[in-house]
Amino acid sequence: MRTSSGMILWLVLLFAAQLAGQTTQPAVFEFGVRAGVPFQSVAGLQPGGGQQIVTQQNLRRPPVAVGPTFGAVIYDRLQFEFGAIYKPVKFDIGILQPGSCADPQCLQRNPGVTIQQTGRAHLWEFPLTANYFISRRQIRPYVGSGIVISQDLAGRRDFRFTDQATGNQTLLRGSLGSFVQHWPSPVVDVGLRWTKSALNIQPEIRYARHRPGSVLGLGVIPRRNQFDFLVGFSRSMR
Repeated sequence: MRTSSGMILWLVLLFAAQLAGQTTQPAVFEFGVRAGVPFQSVAGLQPGGGQQIVTQQNLRRPPVAVGPTFGAVIYDRLQFEFGAIYKPVKFDIGILQPGSCADPQCLQRNPGVTIQQTGRAHLWEFPLTANYFISRRQIRPYVGSGIVISQDLAGRRDFRFTDQATGNQTLLRGSLGSFVQHWPSPVVDVGLRWTKSALNIQPEIRYARHRPGSVLGLGVIPRRNQFDFLVGFSRSMR
């Protein structure tokens, strides 16, 4: 996945250089950072098989989303931007695993097991977007779209298994495991760009439709519909 990300970024920069060679106005490269807040939790729950019942689901909204950016502006109208966005993830999930027998008397003797999951993780997203500036004024609205090239969701989680018949508890610690991403995840954004000297400020609202695939059993995956408010700060390298 990292090799694919590098190839796509290289092709975009090559395309930007070719466009710059076709106009008397050179391309302007930019380095910066984006920071903001997600509007909701960035994690979702992948349903498990069998008779598992989710009794508690607390997927907390991250307090921040932040990461570096690198871009190029062509014709003073079209902006290509590649970035990396970090989002912390915290969650608490309660699950009831009923007993396997169908006899009501058997279920009274073997009511099942409750599973409590608590975890801390991080989600890295690597978006590649193209924005079109609608005007040439100092404050310029823009619209854009692109893809999330790759995602990395990793971290630790603790399990507490409680036997409902005996009350015995078992504690385990493990990783989130791996998930399969069905990329690309489409991205659209709308915002404003304000330029003062070589400093550019870009507040925007961004929507991503993630298609992370699945994990084995019941697990945490990136949220499918994600809205973020982000502000970009960049300096133009003329």
